[in-house]
Amino acid sequence: MESIARITPVLFVGALTIKNPEFKLREQNDRKSYGICFARSGKMIYYHNGKEYISDRNHVLLLPKGATYTQSCVKEGEFPLIQYQALDGTAPNEFISIEISDVENYLGEYRKLEKLWLIKPKNGHLSALRTIYEIFNRLYKNELAAEQDKTYDIIYPAVKFLEDNFTDPNLSNQMLAEKAAVSEVYFRRVFKTQYGTSPKQYIQNLRIRNAENLLRNEYLSVTSIAEMTGFSSVYHFSRSFKKATGYTPTEYVKLFGGAGQ
Repeated sequence: MESIARITPVLFVGALTIKNPEFKLREQNDRKSYGICFARSGKMIYYHNGKEYISDRNHVLLLPKGATYTQSCVKEGEFPLIQYQALDGTAPNEFISIEISDVENYLGEYRKLEKLWLIKPKNGHLSALRTIYEIFNRLYKNELAAEQDKTYDIIYPAVKFLEDNFTDPNLSNQMLAEKAAVSEVYFRRVFKTQYGTSPKQYIQNLRIRNAENLLRNEYLSVTSIAEMTGFSSVYHFSRSFKKATGYTPTEYVKLFGGAGQ
């Protein structure tokens, strides 16, 4: 899918709300400008290059200049449309559909453009472009969020396995990547994008938090807790624990509870 990140609007052409009754098919030829199509109400379906694109309150459509396509209104409604021109090579040649959950915020921006289009103040062009860029910025954030959701779905089996088995000392990136059916390199990259840290550090953090809980509330030896939380040795556990908390396990127990060391 083409991204909206590189779009560079240079001219605001207009803002109008199209009120469509229900109709089956209507063809549009050689679109003269780029468009951003919202839906205040109703539902439209666009057919372009063998694909279907929905326009409703949950979907924004970016329409390409020069496109020929077919429309069908399956539910009558009002469809605000922003039209603009863009620098060659910066705007998409295909339809882009972006799922949204806050259409009213977008419609508030649209009303600013509609007012500028009607009044046409001297600085109207610059004000319009600023508003259009604000819309694109918000759409881009929606696009990024959707992509992150997709990548999270891919690695979810691995994350679930990790959280259920973080005390296993044999847990590895390779094992987790296999659970997600992806390469180890891809798994590490996606995991860090989602969680802001590596899988190895995430596992370490889970083990330390679990160890803190055991040290505060259980009467267990440091050796037992090291084994229970997945550390390969007491030495590794003690060193990692102090690095994370600032205390050795024994010092932590004296300060925050527990006994039997």
